[in-house]
Amino acid sequence: MLKGSPCQVLTAPLDVYLKEHAERSSEDSNVVQPDIMVVCDSENVTANGKYKETPTLLVEVLSPSTRSKDMVTKLYLYMRSGIREYWIIDPDIR
Repeated sequence: MLKGSPCQVLTAPLDVYLKEHAERSSEDSNVVQPDIMVVCDSENVTANGKYKETPTLLVEVLSPSTRSKDMVTKLYLYMRSGIREYWIIDPDIR
């Protein structure tokens, strides 16, 4: 899928500072750590593990402790931020 493209797959821990596409609020700092992400502009990944743009794809693997945040809070933030694809993986559903 990514062969021959400038895109690369990155995994947590990596802070994603979503660009100004989304309004910042006290409950949502616009800094997230998705489990997996695909970026096509790797020049925006810093040496100290930060990415300050809009990823092409974000993937979250649900766990009991993050399920609500991943399916509601992060989904809403990602929609407002212009994320093109957001995949939610539920290990309990095959």
